[in-house]
Amino acid sequence: MHMNKVCTVSTIKAPVSETLMFVNYHLNIGIDQVIIFFDDPNDASAGYLKDYRRVTCVMCDDSYWQKNGGSRPLAIEDRQVINNNNGLEMARERSFQWAIFIDNDELVYPAGDLKLLLSGIKADVVRFTIYEAISEEEYYDNIFVPALFKRPARSLQIRAAMLLGCKRAFFEGKYFRGHIASKVAVRVNTEIKKVGIHGPASSGVVEELTRQIMLLHYDCVGIDSWKTKWLGRMNVSAVKGLGSNRKRQLELFAKALHQDNTELRGLYRQVYLIPKYEQMILGMLNMLASVQLDKKLFEPPLN
Repeated sequence: MHMNKVCTVSTIKAPVSETLMFVNYHLNIGIDQVIIFFDDPNDASAGYLKDYRRVTCVMCDDSYWQKNGGSRPLAIEDRQVINNNNGLEMARERSFQWAIFIDNDELVYPAGDLKLLLSGIKADVVRFTIYEAISEEEYYDNIFVPALFKRPARSLQIRAAMLLGCKRAFFEGKYFRGHIASKVAVRVNTEIKKVGIHGPASSGVVEELTRQIMLLHYDCVGIDSWKTKWLGRMNVSAVKGLGSNRKRQLELFAKALHQDNTELRGLYRQVYLIPKYEQMILGMLNMLASVQLDKKLFEPPLN
């Protein structure tokens, strides 16, 4: 049986240990090639990865940006789109069947053999079911520690949770703190001309949603990763495509930043930590999932 060759494409700026965990994990679940565009051209992770034959490192330095439009775009989103399209071209040149576009705080989590699941997909684009990690602490060794996740919820479930007193689980009426659009795998040999961050930028593409492949999104796990993310957003005058929920988070973050550390910690707890009582209710309403990843998946692959 012809097995699909699959690559991931990511723009990464993260602590070295987390980048290595991200890479090891995806190689261990059967990804053939991990293509990384390093947003910081001096990222130390590249040195650790140079001996990995299944990893391609692209350093986004001045010469890279000169070849790609002249200057480095201010917004990370614009840089990601350019990198994703370059990644798609690389996937085509190397005859991959599928390219998966994800960030460094996201892990592809298949319910079984990833390639087997992809070989059963008829559509040109498959969108993964998104799970969002729940932080239960303020500090973590790395972002991939949490094992409790929010599952996509229907409005009926959300209304029931609110009626039963789940106030902290929601922010500005939203259950998820990060994106709910999830991410996709794109069949490489299609007519798709351009991809965005969450999928093809062209219309008329046949897309399928799968429940068999989850995207685990470790959005702002721990105060440190939260601060890094929002400080990065504050430094760009035009914050692209932020919904009202995210804009409000940014406002509150900016306000707390100018006060003492207690304010910041308080805000983090308020926005991200869900009390045990609420977790119990959410669990009963089938709005939570527990995902225990094997620690070995984060260790260097044998080949």
